[in-house]
Amino acid sequence: MKNQFTSRIVKLTFAFMFILLASSCSDDNETLDAAPLAKDQINSEISARTVAVTNGTFDFPDVICVNVEFQFCLNFPQAFAGPNPKATNVQVQLLVDGDYVQIGQGNENIQYCFNHTFTAAGDYQLRFKIGADGADTWTAVTVTVPIDCDTPSTCTESEPDTAYVGDSVGSTVKGKNGNGAWWYYLDIGSGSANVTADVWKGKTTDIGNVSYNASTKTITITLDDWFLETGNSESVKWYSYANGTLPTNGRPAPGLAPNKGTSLSFDAIEGHQYYAIHLDVATCE
Repeated sequence: MKNQFTSRIVKLTFAFMFILLASSCSDDNETLDAAPLAKDQINSEISARTVAVTNGTFDFPDVICVNVEFQFCLNFPQAFAGPNPKATNVQVQLLVDGDYVQIGQGNENIQYCFNHTFTAAGDYQLRFKIGADGADTWTAVTVTVPIDCDTPSTCTESEPDTAYVGDSVGSTVKGKNGNGAWWYYLDIGSGSANVTADVWKGKTTDIGNVSYNASTKTITITLDDWFLETGNSESVKWYSYANGTLPTNGRPAPGLAPNKGTSLSFDAIEGHQYYAIHLDVATCE
């Protein structure tokens, strides 16, 4: 009985080693073209992208700028993690003048992260491997650092300005009981179809767009060369209205809006057709 039990352990051990070796082999070559940094991202958190490869996933910033340190992470596949994670060797190399130079190495069991700074624009070839030896186990990844990537240090922020989201012109009323200020609102209709519209700064300047996704019921605002005013915790203020309840006595007061924050994406409210969205925006001078 003892020999049978020992034999089973040996078989399981070899099976697990086979899984590790199989999962670590990859000839994949993914090109990761990082888009230039739009100025509306200068004062916002940079998001991350994930590319799946045979022997794990490679996480990197959506925007990679020259002379700015960024973090890259490798996430190990389930075969390495398992119910009882075991440490495994990770190596990351950068191609420099025809030779690969080690820029990251660790002995981890779930995830390995390292920081790196690119000092010039261009395409950079990285390669990495997880838990295996031999030249045939590397996975190659190309990262593009754009030439025209602006960094926060290059921006002198302008005075804040007012913007409204949507192409529908709101009612204005002059006099004691009305509000004659200009405003726009977003009309998503019944909510069953996708909707796109513009973002208006100072009534006449188009600075971005807004989209309503009928599947996710989400409203998302994208700015072009503008961004939300820095340091303003209520730079996004919005009302929503059901059909037939849109204000007719002028622009709703932004300071009294029930929804305030800094998010340029939020869920539509069930049964509400109209959205008056006020933005405090700025740009780089």
